[in-house]
Amino acid sequence: MATPVAVTGIGVLSVAGCGVDAFWDGLCAGVAPAADRLRLDVAGTVRTPQGRRIDRASLLTLAAARAALVHADLAADALPPGRSGLALGSAFGNVTETQTFLDRLLTRGSGNPLVFPNLVMNAALSYATIELGTTGPSAMLTEQEASGEAALGWGAQQVADGRLDVCLAGGADEVTDELLRIERETRVASPRGLARPFDRDADGVRPAEGAAVLVLEPAARAQARGARIWALLEPHVGASVPSPLHGWPVDAAALAGVLAPSSPTPTSSSPLRAARRRSTRSRPTRWPSRSPGGRRRSPRRAA
Repeated sequence: MATPVAVTGIGVLSVAGCGVDAFWDGLCAGVAPAADRLRLDVAGTVRTPQGRRIDRASLLTLAAARAALVHADLAADALPPGRSGLALGSAFGNVTETQTFLDRLLTRGSGNPLVFPNLVMNAALSYATIELGTTGPSAMLTEQEASGEAALGWGAQQVADGRLDVCLAGGADEVTDELLRIERETRVASPRGLARPFDRDADGVRPAEGAAVLVLEPAARAQARGARIWALLEPHVGASVPSPLHGWPVDAAALAGVLAPSSPTPTSSSPLRAARRRSTRSRPTRWPSRSPGGRRRSPRRAA
């Protein structure tokens, strides 16, 4: 990436906590959330007539995007025309209405045509661009649980290459009782309900709904407008490790070998530095920009 990319805003909705501070406290507590779903307030989130039929997954996305803009001290109506974009990732898309549509289709022989537009994978991207007024490049990506990271990588590249001045990038997913049941029966979900990434005793994922969106800007632009820079995204050489045909790498030693060049040395600081600071001035956190396994991803663009 030619231009340094800054993270200037963070919007997060999670069963572990809604908002940056609440989410951080939830992570530090080290306790699995009791709930799988969030309570959402539509008031103030949907502001256009087109949003009357918005689905839950799209609502999660939009709420996180608006929160990220507030956190970055940016107004949606002040985003640069043609130079603001959106990059979103989702593993499942609109699950609730997909189930309803298919149930009716199978029992009655026809589905509700008014619901069908919400079933396409990029529905959340479309609703968010309409509501926020972004008119620059946008993309919808799906890479299982790494969908949000894939969107973040795509968005950072657009900013670094000079195609966008502001990019909102992140991901969102909803869950339903049927989805949770399927993941338990197929042993995808942890029987203990615990998420243990990079742990040899991990026994599955901890499914729950949520959304997170970051505001990305060129570092120079962020500094010029006096924005607080929460992190800088830096390029990293891609790499690959062996993995199953349908799944992510399980060889910890191979993964450690790929990550080793990013580990802290006596003369360098760790590329993964996270500290909770409430002061208005702090040094930015630097995160290496990479995709799991170094795989290049082809974005699914909005129609």
